[in-house]
Amino acid sequence: MPDAPLETTISLLTRAKEGDTTALDQLVERSIPPLRRWARGRLPTWARGLAETQDLVQDAVMRTLPRLATFEAAHPGALQTVEIWAGYNGAGDPVTDPVPLMDLDLAVPGLDTVITRYTNAPPGGAVELWTINGGRHFPTLNSGGSASEFSPRVIDWLLAHPKP
Repeated sequence: MPDAPLETTISLLTRAKEGDTTALDQLVERSIPPLRRWARGRLPTWARGLAETQDLVQDAVMRTLPRLATFEAAHPGALQTVEIWAGYNGAGDPVTDPVPLMDLDLAVPGLDTVITRYTNAPPGGAVELWTINGGRHFPTLNSGGSASEFSPRVIDWLLAHPKP
């Protein structure tokens, strides 16, 4: 049985603007972990404690919520972009692997990447979303002389799915 598709951030935002408190809760819940990671890496060293980071994130969220009704997203997120390509390729429902299968980000210990595959794509029309759990917007590719498996995995995927 396929997993329930993830709802796009744009869809949650639309529902939240219409007063759907469940959508607002999901939007905030989805936004806090990346905000924490972003804030932690940008605060001065003396302000990087857990409490200071959480305070900064909480303040940012509380200042954003009253402005949510007028916010307009300028670009689609990764999930929405993948869903657009799945539609172009005539792919079916998404199926997400239950556990991470790849280690693409050296900054995240262990297997960190979950793959969502869109079913029934025609030959040459494969669509996948690779989600690095606990990672940043882009993976750490090199660290301390070690190289991530990100580049070889992407190249292998591209070569295995040539354009028809």
